[in-house]
Amino acid sequence: IVPIDLISALTEHKDEYIYFRTDTNWTPLGAYYAYTKFMEEIGDEPVALKDYEMGTINEFVGACYIRTKANQLLESLSQNKHDW
Repeated sequence: IVPIDLISALTEHKDEYIYFRTDTNWTPLGAYYAYTKFMEEIGDEPVALKDYEMGTINEFVGACYIRTKANQLLESLSQNKHDW
């Protein structure tokens, strides 16, 4: 097993919306950056982001909100709408 430095790959995009504000997971964009780093490490060409079908995820509140029911998290959802 060869480790892949995803931290530096994601740090390059730290000003982008790569982590959900109400969940512990990457956004699709964050996952894409991790995927491109993986493909680079194995010497393969990643599929271009523009070649993926985009869509909208409605009613996603995230695991942090589901567990805590914190109103601050719910309010932040309306401020962070993104199409994927």
